[in-house]
Amino acid sequence: MDFFVRKTSFANVLSIFNRLNSGRGNALNIIDNTPVNTVYLSTSDSQLSVAFCGQETSAQATIAADVVKNGCCLVSQRYLYDFVRQLPGEEVHCFTDRSESFLSVMADDPQVKSHIDLPLAEKGQIHDFPHLISGNQCRIPAAKLARQIKQTIFVCEGTDSNRPHLTGIMIKKEGSLLSLTTTSSSRIAYSCQLLEETTGQDNFSIIVPGRVMGEIEKTIETLGDIDVVLTWHKSTLAFNIEQGKECRLNIVSRLLEGKMPDIKRYIPENFRTVIRIERQVFCDALSRMAVIVDKGFPILVAEIDAEAGTILLRSHAVTVCHWRDEVCCQIDGESVKLMFGFDNIREVARNCRGSHILLKCNGEERPVIVCDADDSDSLYVIAPVKENVVG
Repeated sequence: MDFFVRKTSFANVLSIFNRLNSGRGNALNIIDNTPVNTVYLSTSDSQLSVAFCGQETSAQATIAADVVKNGCCLVSQRYLYDFVRQLPGEEVHCFTDRSESFLSVMADDPQVKSHIDLPLAEKGQIHDFPHLISGNQCRIPAAKLARQIKQTIFVCEGTDSNRPHLTGIMIKKEGSLLSLTTTSSSRIAYSCQLLEETTGQDNFSIIVPGRVMGEIEKTIETLGDIDVVLTWHKSTLAFNIEQGKECRLNIVSRLLEGKMPDIKRYIPENFRTVIRIERQVFCDALSRMAVIVDKGFPILVAEIDAEAGTILLRSHAVTVCHWRDEVCCQIDGESVKLMFGFDNIREVARNCRGSHILLKCNGEERPVIVCDADDSDSLYVIAPVKENVVG
């Protein structure tokens, strides 16, 4: 094997693979007696293919390359990535020796020449990259999908949760509507958008690991005006990302088993109290509370005075300091006292993007709906803290 490839394209793909293929949840020896974190390189015509297969995710990228001699090899992902990203110059030259025991990686600029020989692994028992049945697809602008992921992923439970499905994001297609939902013991996040193009008539509801979705967001958020094509099957979901003619990336994720709550159950048609408050003012008040709250599970008390048009914010438990902020807001409905887990409401407020947010409720012990005042495509449901629980 012998090829030349642009350093930036090669390093970007290896960076994505390094994040996707480094977690314990993805550990799988794709060949016997070799390190887990390995990538498979192969060349044909004017393309370089880079691939790995794991338990949680598999990925394959095709990069434009100047191929001198076709071939394939299996090499350490971490060493290859760490070396390529620090090479001088703009082009990388890779080739195997006659015995196919090493991959030589070289690059240079006018002042320095750099060269490393990486040992190759046995490549006789490589798993095939999964091929999905085409037909059930939808096309989404990358910027919109990245925004949906960012609006919901922070609600996922940690990977050590004993409820694995709550560590993921539910992706649901109903007709031309695509929604993302995440949930934990005290919050639900929901975001939706209309699809511009779909293939196949099947609706679906699947749960993708949150770690995979986080890497998808990092990969696509800076790509600009391109589309992502989702292809789903019974047990897998593929993300196809084309970055022009130079690079094409396919990421295939396994799905999680379980069932997310139906968010429609938590959204009544009418609310007894609706508060409209300036988001930045609200976030600034919560930042001041963050200075004095104790670790653990601090409680925010919000006393809404409909007659005065104010919301009084204070901490439930007095520690070193007494803190209270009285914020002017627009209130439609009756006065009410609400109690939240401080981190729950603060993270939600931070992830809203409009100038004003709405808090909608039907009393002290009912879930509170939080959303951007000018964005009807996303919302959050926060379970209140009952006063008889915290004392």
